[in-house]
Amino acid sequence: MDYVVAIPSYRRADVLAVSTLPMLLERGVPIDRIYVFVGTDQEIVDYHSGLPVGTQVVKGAPGMAGNRNAIARYFPDGAAVCQFDDDITDVRRLVDAKTTAPVMDLDGFIQTAFEATADAGLSMWGVYPTLNPFWMSQRVTFGLRFLVGCMWGVFNRQAEQLVLDEKEDYERTLRRWSADGGVVRFDYVAPKNRTYKTPGGCQASHDRIARSADSAAYLMAQYPGLVALNPRRKGAHTEILLKEPK
Repeated sequence: MDYVVAIPSYRRADVLAVSTLPMLLERGVPIDRIYVFVGTDQEIVDYHSGLPVGTQVVKGAPGMAGNRNAIARYFPDGAAVCQFDDDITDVRRLVDAKTTAPVMDLDGFIQTAFEATADAGLSMWGVYPTLNPFWMSQRVTFGLRFLVGCMWGVFNRQAEQLVLDEKEDYERTLRRWSADGGVVRFDYVAPKNRTYKTPGGCQASHDRIARSADSAAYLMAQYPGLVALNPRRKGAHTEILLKEPK
C-alpha cells in the first residue's frame, strides 16, 4: 500500500538529522515518501542546509496542533499518512518478556499496519506507548486504545483539525474512536525517543507542564467518562488515561 511519512518539527534540524530521518532511511522508507513540516520560512532554509539532499521540507504552521492540522490539509482525503516525531532513535518489536529487537523492515510494517486498519474498517493505527517488553504483548488490539503521538498512521481527513497543542495525541485518538467506533494498536511494536527531554519541539514554544493540566481538564470535560487522571503516573506533568466504555 502506498503511504507517505510526515514529520512535524520545530527547531530540531540537528536532532532530526541524527535520529528519525536516518532511522527511517536505513529501514527501508524511501526518501521521496518523507515530508518534514516546519513552522516558518527561515526553518525551511535551516532544515534544507542540515538534512540530506532530497529531503522534502514543507512550510506547515507554528505549534503542535497547528503543524498537525497543516499536515492534514496538505494531503488529500483518504491518503495513507504516517507521522513520526523528529527525535525517534529506534522502533522495536517484542521478542519475549525481557527482550525487544529493532524493526528493520519498517517500510513493511507501515504497509502492514495500514492494510490491517483498512481490513478492520477503521482509519487510525498506532503502537504501544511504552518501550517495555514486560507490558507489551504479541497482539493487535481494537476499541478505545491510547495511540501515542510519536508514531501513528491515519487515512487522512482534511477536515479533522485539532484544538490542543499538549495531549493532542489523546484528542486525536478520541476523535477517531468517536467517529469510527475503534482504533487499531500494535502492542508488539514501540518507538524509542526522549519525551520532554530533547531540546526544541513543544517545550521551546510553551510551558508543557501548565498546558498538560489545562489539556487534561479540557479532555475530561469533552469526553466525560472516557478520560480520567492517571493515579499511577507521578510527576510535574498531568497524566491521564482512557477508559473503555462498558
